[in-house]
Order: sequence, then C-alpha cells, then structure tokens
Amino acid sequence: MSTPTEQHDERIRLGLLEYTMRHAVEDDYARVAERDGAEPQSARRLGTWAAMALLLFGLLVVVASSQTSRTAAADEAGRRDLIAQINEARDQLGARRSAIAELTAGNAKLQEEFLSGNAATSGVRSQLRTLTLLSGATEVTGSGVRLTVNDGTPTANGDGHVLDKDLQRVVNGLWEAGAEAIAINGQRLTGRTAIRHAGSAITVNYTSLSAPYVVAAIGNPDTLPSRFAQTVSGASFMAVQKHFNMPFQIKTETRLRLPAADVEALRSARPRKDGAR
Repeated sequence: MSTPTEQHDERIRLGLLEYTMRHAVEDDYARVAERDGAEPQSARRLGTWAAMALLLFGLLVVVASSQTSRTAAADEAGRRDLIAQINEARDQLGARRSAIAELTAGNAKLQEEFLSGNAATSGVRSQLRTLTLLSGATEVTGSGVRLTVNDGTPTANGDGHVLDKDLQRVVNGLWEAGAEAIAINGQRLTGRTAIRHAGSAITVNYTSLSAPYVVAAIGNPDTLPSRFAQTVSGASFMAVQKHFNMPFQIKTETRLRLPAADVEALRSARPRKDGAR
C-alpha cells in the first residue's frame, strides 16, 4: 500500500473521481487477499491442534488397553492359583477325614474285642453300641428307606428350589417315624448337625450339598414311609413338595450303609442333676 503523501499526489494527478473508482476496487481486493491469507493460516493451526489431540487420545486408548490386558491376565492367574489352593485344601481335608474314619473304625474294633472277652462287660458293650449308633460315631448298616427330592417348578410364590427348611422337615419327620440313623448325600446326622443355607447351597455338617438330595434312613422299612407321612413335619413337607411339583421318591431298602460322622470332641460336659438320660 502507498504512503499518505503518495496518495495525495495521486489524487491531484488523477482527479478525485478517477482516484476513488480505482482505489475502491484495489482496496477491496487487498482486504480480501489479506483475509484469505489469514484464514488458511488459522485453519492450518486448528488442524495441527486437532491432529495432536487425536494422537494423544489414541495414545491414551493404547495405554488403557494394554493396562486392561495386563490386569485381566493378572486376575486370571490369581483366580487359577486360588482354585488350585482350594482343590489342594479339599484333597487334604478328604485325606484327613479318611484317616479319621479308619482310626475311628480301628478304635471301635479294639473296643469290641476288649469288651467281648469279658462276660461282665456285656451290658456295657450293648450300651456302647446304642450310644455310638445314636451319636453317629460309627458306620452302620441295616434296612430302611431312601428318600430322594429334587428342585421343583418355579411359581409366582417361589423359585421351586429345595430349601434347608424342607430338608429339616424331612429329617424331623423320619426321626418321628422311628428312624435310628439318617444321612443326607452321605453326610451322617448327629445331635450337633446343622442343616443351613449358605449362599445358593445347603450345608450339612458344614459341607455344601447340591440337588438331588438323597436322604437315607435306617429303620423299619415296613412302617417308616406311612409313619413319615402321618407326622406333622412329614405332612408339611409333602404339601410343599406338591405345591412346587418337586420330583420326589421314597423307596424301601433291605440294606443301607451310612458312614460315620466327623464327631468333634466335647469341650465341656456334665451329667444332669436329675439323672435323666
């Protein structure tokens, strides 16, 4: 663009009209050129920042993905290690229970041999057999019934699963009907056995069980089924079983084998003062 002095001399030389017409167009072109030159520069600057932002976002995504993969791998390794520890502990527990059962059977055999050699101890031997049977301390065999119940059909009032209280009703009904020994899925019941819900499983003797539930009871097979249905607990269970359509079966057995229970030693006990048993 020209200086003010040059513009004044040009106006005198060209005249006002011609000068105005010429410079009106030239000044407009100059402004448009300046503007067009500034806009691409601003656009280039904006494009550079956008590219940097996209690059940073991509870098963050890659880092997050890598961190997630490492965390997932560590979690999976920890889960496998925990499962291995649980399985190892379960195997050790099973081995120790087997050893306890063998030692208990050996002690029972020694007691039987000792008591059978003395006529004066015949009464003690009979009483010992009764007590070990009732306490679940020894394995027992005999005739009885086998009752099987499974999860039923869900309804508007419940999901149809067998609950701990359902098994409690079964067990109480069998005791009332004259059962001498009972086991649920191989877990022998004693006076200290608890049948409870733990999460989604039912525990018996602190061991998780799953359906179907098989209740084996030693007793008179001719009277146990009918007496069970006549008890309050048995009738209550049968009503629940019919309502939820739980698969149910009760069969008489000529020979049942019930394992010994893991009977813990009593920490404190004293005889009743009235002498009752």
